[in-house]
Amino acid sequence: MEKLIASWRSVKPEENRFRFYSISLGKDLWGDEVLVKRWGRIG
Repeated sequence: MEKLIASWRSVKPEENRFRFYSISLGKDLWGDEVLVKRWGRIG
């Protein structure tokens, strides 16, 4: 299970920019805590 820490969106249609960013805490296969970073395009 991941615990969401923060998420951001950057939307500016006139520049064709539709992006998201997020940071969360999770666990890997061995049970250690890891920082999970995600980013990409919206849509």
